[in-house]
Amino acid sequence: MAVPDQPIGWFNPEKPHKPHNNKRRPPTARQKRAQVSLDDGWTVVTSSSTTATRIPTEGTSAHAHPKLPQEEGLTVQKLQQEYERYTEIFRASECARTVEEVLKRPRREEDVGWGIDTAVCVGLGQLSVEAAVRRRAMWQLVLFLHVVEGLQGLGGGGGERVKISAQEPNFTALDEELLKGLGVEVVAHPRGAEMVTERTFLYAPFLPWYVLLRDVLPGKDPRLYVGIDVHEVQERVELQKGRYRLEEVGDEELEECLQVARKFLEGRQRVRVGEFEGERNALEGLWVYWREVEEG
Repeated sequence: MAVPDQPIGWFNPEKPHKPHNNKRRPPTARQKRAQVSLDDGWTVVTSSSTTATRIPTEGTSAHAHPKLPQEEGLTVQKLQQEYERYTEIFRASECARTVEEVLKRPRREEDVGWGIDTAVCVGLGQLSVEAAVRRRAMWQLVLFLHVVEGLQGLGGGGGERVKISAQEPNFTALDEELLKGLGVEVVAHPRGAEMVTERTFLYAPFLPWYVLLRDVLPGKDPRLYVGIDVHEVQERVELQKGRYRLEEVGDEELEECLQVARKFLEGRQRVRVGEFEGERNALEGLWVYWREVEEG
């Protein structure tokens, strides 16, 4: 997934909020929303007071983008070799050391290997596009599986292997073949978010903040999370919400997103993954979040 170059991408400064009318309006009942299925695989959510909003149905994603052309002549064997080469480079990096130090933090005795039994990746992006485009997604895949390998090396879910899944609407058949060979099950929306429990490692590399807070994290408490900085998202959106109209979500949804962010941040520690020397922009902006073990 692409990460915005500037935070300004979260809102549109050309559409400031209109001044409030001083006249008091009578309270209105909350509008019920109706869902209407369309022929293109999406569902429209409508109400009498809001503009229709498209949400994904099975096999699509709220952050879906058009698929890019697959690289001509690319094979799963070539992708596998590329993944192995990237993995070797990453294992020698400072980014790898940062993640490994987090995984070595002391846990409760009953939480062997953090007690994690599932690893879910949401929003990885295509892997079988031309080399210049897929490099970032490949590095992100390497980081994901490096963490999983570390968890399993520590005992996984109490001695069991961690179940690994990935959800991305733009995966090609070649992508899925590569992932299957790496032990990753590809699932369709919304299965990825549904799989997240308190014993999950959730990986969301540069997932749009409103997708993460609106569609993935509500009601979830993953034990380990690697993705965009939820703390920074909360601070920036809190600052901007009264000044600009955020185009991605309405005012009511925005407050719900902020509540999800606040709840997620309670009792959690974080550390920046850091700049990856192998590819400067591949992993920059990612953070590791975990919940501290309560003493006694």
